[in-house]
Amino acid sequence: MKGISSFFSVLSIRYIIELLYILQIHDYETTAFIRWWVFAPSYKNLQKRKTLLYTKRIVLTLLLVVSTILFGLAWILLYAPVAIVGGIALIVTLYVVGTPIIICIYNIILHIGIQIYIIYVLTQIDAYMKNYKGISICIVGSFGKTTLRTIITHIVQQEKSVDTPSKNFNTPIGIYRFIQTLERAPEVLIFEIGEYYKGDIDQLAKVLHPRISIISGINNTHIERMKHQDTIRDTLLEIVPYTPEGSLYAPRHKLFSDYLPAHTNIYERGTCENISISCETQDLSGTKGTYTHGDISFTYKTDLVGMHIPTYLAVAAHIANHIGISENAVQQGIKTLKQIPHRFEIYKKNDLFFIDDSYNGNEDGVLSLIAFANTLSNRTIMIVSGIVELGKMNMAVHERIGKELATSRIAHIICIENSATTYIEETLYKEKYSGIISKETSVPKALQTLHTRTLPGDVIIIQNDWPDQYV
Repeated sequence: MKGISSFFSVLSIRYIIELLYILQIHDYETTAFIRWWVFAPSYKNLQKRKTLLYTKRIVLTLLLVVSTILFGLAWILLYAPVAIVGGIALIVTLYVVGTPIIICIYNIILHIGIQIYIIYVLTQIDAYMKNYKGISICIVGSFGKTTLRTIITHIVQQEKSVDTPSKNFNTPIGIYRFIQTLERAPEVLIFEIGEYYKGDIDQLAKVLHPRISIISGINNTHIERMKHQDTIRDTLLEIVPYTPEGSLYAPRHKLFSDYLPAHTNIYERGTCENISISCETQDLSGTKGTYTHGDISFTYKTDLVGMHIPTYLAVAAHIANHIGISENAVQQGIKTLKQIPHRFEIYKKNDLFFIDDSYNGNEDGVLSLIAFANTLSNRTIMIVSGIVELGKMNMAVHERIGKELATSRIAHIICIENSATTYIEETLYKEKYSGIISKETSVPKALQTLHTRTLPGDVIIIQNDWPDQYV
């Protein structure tokens, strides 16, 4: 019965909806969609974490696909010279195999139209930013963009009006839509620029005209697309020609050592030029330490946690000083920072503490989670999903994560079954991890079964939650 149900689910309109959903969460990339369709274990009930958004592009694609299928069906019934049984077999085959092909054809056609529209969008952004009299700040990086943007926004808005996209609008169309919502120009605009391919940052940087640019970090994120870390570095450095001298911020990293301009503001380990922010204690209540800038010094407490937080606070404070924010405002901003949803977000539910880092999809973030877990006295359970889009580095990266987990103080590791955690699990056994290892099919399923695994006071860490297109 299950097989029959799956068979008829493929023959229904739901099949088209599910395929369009996968296309959408693949950011309409035809190659990635085809790769998923070829290797997908199932085409049924794919909308688990999200649902299809019926955007103009999706509605148009749906209408075109359904119209084409109906036209093809009518043609086969009227003109195909085959027996009725053979005709049914032909119709079923064409529907199952032909639907994704039709979707791809229309997606390519629409993509061409959208690229033409993006040319118009870029000219509109350029025109707005050329007339903009305030300070534009652009953030690029393999990871940490949203966290750094949130921190800078909060500190700067203590004394200046600031606006920044409320969602992860880091593409030309997303930024254009955001600009259209601005009723009046704020004193500061802060943008993230996303990078999937070489040229993405250059395309936006040249029209955003940044007064200040920040590289939030570099690692192997998107290396499946970029192929090599040098390409990732070169892509991030596309921001440099558009940034005024002395207004670029970048981490001290071996990949950047010979490529950054002479007057780059370098940051590392809680320092950014002449600002130093120590981390004296870090636990479930937040981070405490000392802020030092020349003769100015004060103790701070923030709700944010993570090994990267003091460093990002130093960067944000230096930028705030750079654009005229007072030390009192910087101090107030740091002390009133609130947690960022799904990014090292700590909350308590019933008798359990949760660290929701479900948007953590990079190696540095995972290692930071493990390091923080090692400082806790509470018994800790970690739900591990691993990292996507690592390409040929998939095994090596997840074996490194496995080794860190094996020597950690984490008592119980729940591996979400996928192509990444296989290597983590194997490494845990190889390194003779002393804790409990278990498996679940998804993060929601793991959370549903927590009552059988936890005691009051336990800390549950959620590392990443893969989107539905990954297996």
